[in-house]
Amino acid sequence: MKNQVLAVFALVAGCAGSSQADILWNQSAIDVGPNGVGVPNSVSPGFNGWTAFAVEDVSVGAGGWTINSVSTYFSALSWNPGSVTSAVLNVFSKSGNSPIAANNPRANPTGQGSLVTVTMNGMDVAGNGVWEIRADGLNINLSAGEYWIGLTPVGPTGPFGPDRQWSSTSHYGQSQHVRFYPDSGWQNGGSFYGVPSFDGAILIEGVNVPAPASLGLIGLGGLLATRRRR
Repeated sequence: MKNQVLAVFALVAGCAGSSQADILWNQSAIDVGPNGVGVPNSVSPGFNGWTAFAVEDVSVGAGGWTINSVSTYFSALSWNPGSVTSAVLNVFSKSGNSPIAANNPRANPTGQGSLVTVTMNGMDVAGNGVWEIRADGLNINLSAGEYWIGLTPVGPTGPFGPDRQWSSTSHYGQSQHVRFYPDSGWQNGGSFYGVPSFDGAILIEGVNVPAPASLGLIGLGGLLATRRRR
């Protein structure tokens, strides 16, 4: 019996170990169509710049998550390699179709939300230049539920204004993304200068924690299997 119990614990440990690089939320398929780049999402002061925080509605499963990295994807028209080294990370509970003041008061452009270090990684998607803006080493634990999550780069304004976040071809969650402008507050998706803005492309990686009931089923299955072999 002792060996059976050890076998069960080894199975559970193996499952936990294999989840260290889980893709928790994969909304990273970039829309390369004419409306693909339409999400204002950056802190870019100056002429033709803006401060706009885009967040996506994300559903965390029953066992909860540990988020280790968040990536967002931007046009490659204005920013130069290495010009973006920090971003504002927003993670807060979702209530209704827009964030509420109690969760995210935004007393100033970077109030509420954490300034994190990011890297810029160049990509090519169907002939389009893409910047992946990635924050690593986050170690954020979330219980099951609905959240707003977004990564907003702090980058300069270039000749074409600030770069915009690519839209995603995959649309998940209960509603489209929302954006915050300091002068007008939170707004649902919709359009910006006539360009439709759909869900922003985002990828969240980390550890997908199994629900307690799932672990129980794994253990029971292991015991039954070893007993049948006897």
